[in-house]
Amino acid sequence: MSESAAKAGFPLLLSVYPPALVDSAVAACGRTEKRRRLLSARTMVYFVLAMDLFSPAPYQEVMDRLTTDLRAAELWAEETLPSRAGIFQARERLGPEPLFTLQRSVSRPIARLGTPGAHWRGLRLMHLEQHTVDLPERASPAPRLHALAVVESSTRTVIDATVGERRTDTALLRSLGPGTLLTVPGRPFDLDHWDAITGAGAGLLWQLALGQRPRPTPERLCPDGSFLTRLGGRRARVLAPGVFTNLLDAQRAPAAELLGVLARTEAGGGALREALLGAGREKGPLTSRTSDGIQQEVCGRLLVHYAIRRSDRTGPTHFPRTFPEQQGRSRLNQTALPILQH
Repeated sequence: MSESAAKAGFPLLLSVYPPALVDSAVAACGRTEKRRRLLSARTMVYFVLAMDLFSPAPYQEVMDRLTTDLRAAELWAEETLPSRAGIFQARERLGPEPLFTLQRSVSRPIARLGTPGAHWRGLRLMHLEQHTVDLPERASPAPRLHALAVVESSTRTVIDATVGERRTDTALLRSLGPGTLLTVPGRPFDLDHWDAITGAGAGLLWQLALGQRPRPTPERLCPDGSFLTRLGGRRARVLAPGVFTNLLDAQRAPAAELLGVLARTEAGGGALREALLGAGREKGPLTSRTSDGIQQEVCGRLLVHYAIRRSDRTGPTHFPRTFPEQQGRSRLNQTALPILQH
């Protein structure tokens, strides 16, 4: 069991994901059982969470520990414990959808207004992270699983995630809106997502992937050395080579400060990897053998990680209180020189 999960314990998971909330997620996905079963859908949601909480314990041990905790909470009164085969079948009946529905219904930014590094000029700082996980043999035609998440930067809390897609799922955009600034570090430019994020009213700071360095035509030089241009026909502002923003007012959004936000994001990443593997790889590897089982297990790890983060309402702060403007100005100087030579 990971140290952080051990400190959390099952009572924390019950407080963050109470039975009524779990039942609602199960019902929303049409997974409520029509007849009484030893392993209800609710119990199986908690079992998937327990798989992470007690990782890397084997199935039967996880169920033994879970039923002990459920009995203490007066949520388990059965004398018979399920077999390993029964657990497999119950997981198949559940599917991954109730867990992702539960995640979407609960996960919210947890930083308070005074949390250091949580906001920049009134905008809540969020960023996009991706991670690839090796899969067990025969678990999937593809040997690796791709996960993508929106993370609250100051608390390293995973707010929303998609699993199994290489592209940015537009479903992640539900976590964004007016009052947020999303940093996208090192990803290929996607015009649809630029439009969706801008249309949602969120600020956007996009660093293109290495090797993708367009030569935008400057339309107007700003006092801070950045310049306005068109990116795929959309108005944008260039802060440094390969770094764009939809915040066009240089006075309200100085380039040096935005580049400082980017530098902090690059230095403070890794929340998604930590959620999936643990801070020091102390979690066991994914053990599920089916596509649905893998998605279940991944979402279970995300749910446990979120509960632990939320247990401290301010979360562990990994960003400095001040912005590294010196790093930002260094990049800014790299931007201004080509403009003057153009």
